[in-house]
Amino acid sequence: MRIRHAVLMVLFVTLVACNGPTETQQASQQPEVPVGGDVGQRAPDFTLPAHGSEPVTLSSFRGTSNVVLYFYPKDNTPGCTVEACSFRDTNAVFEALDTKVLGVSVDDLNSHAKFVNDYNLNFTLLADPDFKVSKLYNVETWMTHQGVEYHFSERVTFVIDKQGVIRKIYPNVNVETHAAEVLAFIKTLQSG
Repeated sequence: MRIRHAVLMVLFVTLVACNGPTETQQASQQPEVPVGGDVGQRAPDFTLPAHGSEPVTLSSFRGTSNVVLYFYPKDNTPGCTVEACSFRDTNAVFEALDTKVLGVSVDDLNSHAKFVNDYNLNFTLLADPDFKVSKLYNVETWMTHQGVEYHFSERVTFVIDKQGVIRKIYPNVNVETHAAEVLAFIKTLQSG
């Protein structure tokens, strides 16, 4: 019985973390926190460890690349995998438009390495296990279900231009169409 309950709990958390909470689950969450930074403001700088490379500092891209900084709840879960694979499949176009895709979750580097290997991801994943950057961008969230509290990053994307300024924030992401939506916006930056 305990094993069955544990398996059901894992399935529940996976569905909520990657597909979003239902209305009744939303009522048990902490109050909504405004998204960190604002359109037109400089993106808060940070340095985080990256899978397979040296730590990444956001400001190192200034002057050379736009950045798609996307936060997601958990590696190797259904919605997060769809979103990551969509960025993988469009990454060559992002690169051609001088844009770096950076995925951030609170998973550790070992989890990121498995996620990258399982799905041949071709962009950088950053590890934020202490929620330092999630807090900085106000995407840290909690959910309580049956007395158990779950702590993760919300699914929010920030588009940052070559000057380090936030140009667009996507707080409500459809994982199936999100990469294409962001790509279309990046193209407007190029022509503008």
